[in-house]
Amino acid sequence: GICNVIAQVVFSYFIAGKYEDAYLMQTMEKVQLVGVLIMQISSTGTGPLLVGGVLAYCANSIWAGVNAAYCTKRAVPGTIASVSSLLVFNQVAIFLGLAAGSIVSRYVLSLSARVDVLVLTMLGPCALQMFMTAMATGPGVDAEVPMLSFGTALFMTLGVLIRSWGGTGASNVFTWHMVFMSIAWCGFGPAGLWAYTSEHLGSSKQQRRGLHLACMLMVALFSVLGLASVSAAKFQEKQSQFGGLEFHNGRPELTRGWARFLHVLLGFGVLAGVLVQVVSGMTKKRLLEEQQLKSYLWHGKLGRKLIPMGLLVSGIGVWIHWNHDTGGWNVAEKSLASSAIGMLMIGTLASTFSCEQ
Repeated sequence: GICNVIAQVVFSYFIAGKYEDAYLMQTMEKVQLVGVLIMQISSTGTGPLLVGGVLAYCANSIWAGVNAAYCTKRAVPGTIASVSSLLVFNQVAIFLGLAAGSIVSRYVLSLSARVDVLVLTMLGPCALQMFMTAMATGPGVDAEVPMLSFGTALFMTLGVLIRSWGGTGASNVFTWHMVFMSIAWCGFGPAGLWAYTSEHLGSSKQQRRGLHLACMLMVALFSVLGLASVSAAKFQEKQSQFGGLEFHNGRPELTRGWARFLHVLLGFGVLAGVLVQVVSGMTKKRLLEEQQLKSYLWHGKLGRKLIPMGLLVSGIGVWIHWNHDTGGWNVAEKSLASSAIGMLMIGTLASTFSCEQ
């Protein structure tokens, strides 16, 4: 507390007002990240944990003040973004953050008493915060979307293939469900939307259309492979193909929890949407090239909703219990994967340019 007071006073007297708010926010986020990384080496003693914790806490507190100033300067009177509304939202966010931080930290420590696991769990929200600030204050994170998408797909693929990371290994059939779905929805899905919405790609409409189609066909292909893999795994283990939904004496019963059932239910919906999108997209492309006829005007709108929904399904899948007896990701790995998926969802939902009609 004392360190935070000193940091706030020093910031107010010597730094505030001399730099742009966006620059200060991004700088504080970098300082916060450095603090978290310092905490990660706390196994060598309590010193790094204390120094890193103080640094991260003070940087985050200063960031909050600058963020409030940045938002209120852009308030629009008479709307939901008025000064009074933004200040209320800011306070609500602070209280929710405090509550969520306390709950999450206690939950993580109940699963693993290791400090390094707790610190790694902090990296996910830290990266998400930096990503959202970049979207709000910078020219955009257009070019970062495909890098983040395939980076996330690679991380999740390696995470399930490498047993020392808690993965199930290549010999497990269920592993390939996670591999194929990660490649489809964390990799090619956002990249396919980016091909149409990017302001930096610089290709002709025809080239962008071809790249978009190629990515979406890959989504469809890997989704089918992912469905086949999980169906085979459930058949081997004699489990329900519908997320634990079974009927006993004519009455439905969820034997494996709501989260798994929701994952499967939404997943089937997304796969049905993929089928519709592939057929309509290829027909749309053919009619446009052969007859210069614009058709299926809803195709782009549906795609913009389908990709975030597929990411949501992937995010749920990260946290449900996997179909295997041993192993599994720790909380830190799940937090990192979830934060990356969250960034992709934000990046796809907040895309600046609408899809071509």
